[in-house]
Amino acid sequence: MPKVKENRVNRFLIAILFIIALLGGVKLLAGPKKGEMASDEGLNIVPVSVAKVEKKALPIKIQLVGDLKASQEVNVYPKIAGRIIQRIHVERGDWVKEGQLIIGLEKEPILAQIRQTEAQYQASLSKIKEIEANLRLLKADRERFERLYREGAVSKQRYDQIETQTVAVEEGLSAAKAQAESLRASLELLNVYLRDHEIRAPMTGYISNRYVDEGTLSDTKVPILRISQDKTLKVVALVTEKDFPYLKRGVEAELYVDAYPDRAFRGKVEVINPTIDPLTRSGTVEIKVENQDLLLRSGMFARVVLHLGQKEAISIPKEALNRMAGTGTYFVFVAEGQRAQLRNVEVGLMEEGFAEIQAGLKEGELVVVKGQSRLKDGTSIKVVS
Repeated sequence: MPKVKENRVNRFLIAILFIIALLGGVKLLAGPKKGEMASDEGLNIVPVSVAKVEKKALPIKIQLVGDLKASQEVNVYPKIAGRIIQRIHVERGDWVKEGQLIIGLEKEPILAQIRQTEAQYQASLSKIKEIEANLRLLKADRERFERLYREGAVSKQRYDQIETQTVAVEEGLSAAKAQAESLRASLELLNVYLRDHEIRAPMTGYISNRYVDEGTLSDTKVPILRISQDKTLKVVALVTEKDFPYLKRGVEAELYVDAYPDRAFRGKVEVINPTIDPLTRSGTVEIKVENQDLLLRSGMFARVVLHLGQKEAISIPKEALNRMAGTGTYFVFVAEGQRAQLRNVEVGLMEEGFAEIQAGLKEGELVVVKGQSRLKDGTSIKVVS
């Protein structure tokens, strides 16, 4: 009897445990209660800060790079070939003025030619005087014989002889004068050649290079010196096709060089190439900068900022932008109610902490500027500022 009673107790306990397990399974299938669900969702809400999409006046700037070059440079060539360069009066870095004597070529050969030609010219002048004296005598004889011929005192043959002699002397005089004129022209040309043996600076500037030494034979195809005008410098830079329409002559520019990192040098756009290179899809622009204090030097690397005015554009803070890995595509998260919506955008200008949005957003929408690293499309959010 006691054993039967013990079996009944055991079966009762087993039945109670089965009912408890069954109720627990039903509860799991039914899911969490409303309060519990709200608590779990609260753990997945991401706090974010947002900014409004709005129109702003964005400054249009273009950043360029290039090397500083002299605004004007000339190589100095000799005009006379085959002469010894006797003296170079300047060195690299010397400042020269236009017209200053800078190079001397040997003059002995040209001076000898001048002396010879001068002697020939003087001889031709003496010959002309002699011929003119003879001609005056002949003309006097011709007049006398002409008078005697009319009186019948001399024959026509004798008169014709005097006439023929006079004509011959006159022709000789013309030839002598022509020869003298030719010698005079040769003498002038030799004096021009003599002046070309003294080479003078064609412009004011610095001697920026020296190609040959004293004692070298001059060659009209080989320069001796280079003169650079460094008081005005220029930067020739490439501008992309997209930025080219903004360019105008006279646009203000700021130049920065590593030698003076905290100083901005002022310049202006002076030359704009009217064509675009089809290979690079870019054009060239020339910026000139005054360098009266000669702080800048040719060959320095310059960073240039062109100020092209302002543009009214839909914009957002730069910190709202995200870039897809491995691409150049930008995207933002837009606050749509209590959810974050991923939106691809097209970006234009980026200036002073703001980015121009050309497509993908509308004015007045809210974009996430803080907390987007924890977001994905559809994430629950809570705007905290």
